[in-house]
Order: sequence, then structure tokens, then C-alpha cells
Amino acid sequence: MARRGRTIAFGMTYASYTRETAEPLKAIAHRRRYVQVAKILGARPSDTFLDYGCADGHLFHHLPDFPRRSMVGYDPSTDLLGEMAPELRDSVRTYSDRDALLREQSGRFTLIACVEVFEHLMPDATNAALHTIQRLAAPGARIVIGVPIETGASGFVKNLYRLTKKGRQGASAGKAFRALLGLPMARLDPRDGWTDSHIGFRDRHFRRLLLASGFTIHRIDYLPFPVLGRVFNNEIYFICSVARDVS
Repeated sequence: MARRGRTIAFGMTYASYTRETAEPLKAIAHRRRYVQVAKILGARPSDTFLDYGCADGHLFHHLPDFPRRSMVGYDPSTDLLGEMAPELRDSVRTYSDRDALLREQSGRFTLIACVEVFEHLMPDATNAALHTIQRLAAPGARIVIGVPIETGASGFVKNLYRLTKKGRQGASAGKAFRALLGLPMARLDPRDGWTDSHIGFRDRHFRRLLLASGFTIHRIDYLPFPVLGRVFNNEIYFICSVARDVS
């Protein structure tokens, strides 16, 4: 098992669980995400880039014109980092120890991505991760944080889909309707500050937390169909900067 705010089933790689899964809709959504996130990031040759929660580093492949020497990946799971393609492993610096990352890289990054992370974190771990990202950011850094929409119509449909997959992530008909109405739900089986399940995550609450934690939100994007707004999408991306000194 590999730990990164989720558990990957024994014998599965991160890729086989996400972009290379046998479930067509899930695979398409994950593959499309990388292309769209790379566009949102708008990496410049002068940037120093951190993927916070990089898993197997696949996002780096979608920044082909960006110098590898200016890329860094962080993931607490050494198993997931070990799934990196050999050419990435040899050219991108990675960390699994957050203290080492902070000690060596604080204030360095002009561009930070954090995708598929916060929906798995409990409150204390969420606050720690936000503070860490702030400390790693250079003055004026662009920070892109992506989380799923798990309430409203999107949350309802997702939970119905999970029901067809043997109640994946603890889905039930009751939780589907609670998601539709935006009602609070206990997070499933939280341990060591994280949970496998997205169910119960509320992006509006997370947005308020970002602002209260010292981030400025400059823009919000919805994926996979940016022009259709919140109702017809399943992910929300906050394009931020650090509003105040947190050193």
C-alpha cells in the first residue's frame, strides 16, 4: 500500500488507479486534467516549479518546454515517488520528507501546483500543508490549488457512480442526497491526518480557509469545462498568491 492522502490497492500503481484505469470515464477525466492544469499553470522558463503532492510525477511530462533543473516534486509516499519514469527520476529533484524540503527550499518557488491533495487531509494536516506551501513560496509566487467539487449536482452524480462500483469510498444513496444538498458529512476512516475518501469534502469551506490562512485568490477555474461554471463541472481550481508573511 502507498500513502499520499489515499491508499492504492495492493498491486496497483498510481497510473493504473487514475489515468490508466480500465474505467473509461475516470481515465478520460484524469488524462484531461493534466493537460488543463498545465495550461492553468502557464509555466515560464524563469520559474522554479514545485508540484506539492506529485505522486508519480506525471504532471512534469506536461511541461515539456520547462527546464527539468527548475522542477521539484514533493510526496510523502516513497512508493509513489518510486513509480516515476526513469527519465524524470534522473532529472527532477524529489522529496518525501517535508522538513527537508522546507530546510532546503523555503522561499524558492515562483510557481506551485497542489492537485488531488487537500480533499484527503483532515483539519490539522490541511493547516500544516497550507502553511508549508506558504513558506515554500517566493515573493509573488503563483499558487494553483485544485480540489474536487463534492457537493451539489456534481457530488450527487459522483456518489451515484461510486454506488455502481460497490459503494466505493463509502458511498450510499443517503450520502448522495446529502452531497446534493451540501450537508456536512463525517469523513470516512480518517487516520494519521488523512482519508482515502473524497466524500464529505466541501470546497466552499476550503475556499474560506484559504482566505483565512493568508492566501489571496486571484481567479477561480472550473474543470473540465471552464465556460460552464460550477454546476456542470467536477473540479475547482484556486489561482492564488500569499497575502502575508508567514515565516
